[in-house]
Amino acid sequence: MILIIGGILGLALSGGFYYGFKKNASKIETIKATKTSNAKELLTTAAAVGAELGTGSFREMVELKGKITCNNPLRSELSNQPCVWYSYTVSREYEETVIEPDSEGRQVQQTRRGSEVVASNIRSTPFEILDNTGSITVDPEGADIQSLKSHSSFQPGDPTSGFRIGNFLLNPSAGFLTGGRHTLGYRSEEFVLPVDKDAFIVGEASDESGTVKVKKPEKSNNLFLITTKSEEEIIKAAVGAETGFLIGAIVLGIGGLTALIFGIINILNP
Repeated sequence: MILIIGGILGLALSGGFYYGFKKNASKIETIKATKTSNAKELLTTAAAVGAELGTGSFREMVELKGKITCNNPLRSELSNQPCVWYSYTVSREYEETVIEPDSEGRQVQQTRRGSEVVASNIRSTPFEILDNTGSITVDPEGADIQSLKSHSSFQPGDPTSGFRIGNFLLNPSAGFLTGGRHTLGYRSEEFVLPVDKDAFIVGEASDESGTVKVKKPEKSNNLFLITTKSEEEIIKAAVGAETGFLIGAIVLGIGGLTALIFGIINILNP
């Protein structure tokens, strides 16, 4: 029975790895198949389609390369950087004493470490991607964001009076310090899409709002990527992940199927 359960688990994991393989293969195919446009080309094409079919008729998957610009950027909460997207988490790391059975079934007292997120936030704002021919508006809502780490720190101890990181204030009186756990400290991380940074974007351009804008595609399975990496770096990473997922799917699939077959044989021939 153990072999059968292990075999089923192996086949299930193989399916998950195969899904990862297909997802990365689709990303590579989309990036390679989508033509890189500049702002002028995109605006000219949209204007031509609008003149023939009416405003709001233009819709096309595009690639853009340029510099992130924004007249009213956000300020990230931990590092106070001007940006168009940021995400941060503050996690409490703790120790707690628990009673658990040991290998012989006896109840013993043990110290266990863990962590819990006590604060987090994600914010974004539309921005312009600027190249040497002009600029295009980008709405980052719903994108796969590959950003830059802007802050990482660990505050040891239990600051009962609170502490501040940038514009963020931790307030222990909010009630998350209960539960009989000994606080070791607080770990903070933040990621941003900063202004004046080169970016590579794959998404759907549309003039349905009256102006050309790149946004999340209507079809949910279409790629929407905003990254500070180059196209070449993205493809290289996706190819590596694709290969890893494929090897994992094959190994787990063979192992799972083998275990399942031997498990069935053992049941039929006790």
